[in-house]
Amino acid sequence: MLEDFESAKSLLKKAHRKAPNDRHINDELTSLEDQLVRDKEKESILCKNMFGNIKSKAKERIEQRVYDLVFSELKEFADQDETEMFIGKDQMNLQQIKAIKLAASNLELFVREDDARGKGVLIVSKVNKKHIK
Repeated sequence: MLEDFESAKSLLKKAHRKAPNDRHINDELTSLEDQLVRDKEKESILCKNMFGNIKSKAKERIEQRVYDLVFSELKEFADQDETEMFIGKDQMNLQQIKAIKLAASNLELFVREDDARGKGVLIVSKVNKKHIK
């Protein structure tokens, strides 16, 4: 279907070059470009919904109350001036660690693990340290 739009767009552009002041050609070209934008938006939403289900299933495995608590704590951190937050993971279960990673991702924060600090620490950061040199 995209091929039909592209070939129509190509033909309309050729017609536009030959008659740049023709209102009907300009209207059709604008209409076609608007339709392309709408179709790309629909495709984007469809793809997000397809892959969004994967995240939804992961979130279902995390108890909502645990996620909500973690989310509120990380939201407070995000609103403060500090750039990093250290969380000891020696007393955490897997569900709590998943909740931290999911909530951080939803708040556009970054989580990395540092096992050099005793039994391990989760470092929540406002900046992605993996890409800083």
